[in-house]
Amino acid sequence: MHSGCTFSSSQGKAGSVISQNTLTQPPSQSVSPGETIKLSCTASSSRSYIYWYQQRPGQAPRYVHRNGGSRGEGIPDRFTASLSGNMGYLIITNIQGEDEAVYYCAAWFTRGGTETKTLHLFKLLKHHCRLVLLFLPRTLKVLM
Repeated sequence: MHSGCTFSSSQGKAGSVISQNTLTQPPSQSVSPGETIKLSCTASSSRSYIYWYQQRPGQAPRYVHRNGGSRGEGIPDRFTASLSGNMGYLIITNIQGEDEAVYYCAAWFTRGGTETKTLHLFKLLKHHCRLVLLFLPRTLKVLM
């Protein structure tokens, strides 16, 4: 029933105007339901943590996972975050239609004593048995 459905991603980047730091994603990829997809973000400098969030259609965003941390409430162990240098990953195994969502990767950057949280946005869509992960050029900044 799901054969021929794919997840794919396109290239893009997002950054914070205040910090001038960026998060970028690699060229496109695709995977069929039941398989594994690896979302990646590259920060312009090394990070201790990269955080991942999920926003399903009609719902508020929720925390998914960060490298070295626990998963968010209700997040299955199919979702795993990892970090290597300035590369952050969210690996989703046995991908399902219910994984349709907007996904954010986020990292904190500090400049002049001001912390800015820069988010990188992905969107996972289902359309006529096609599951498509699109990059959208949006940035959310949280000043602390």
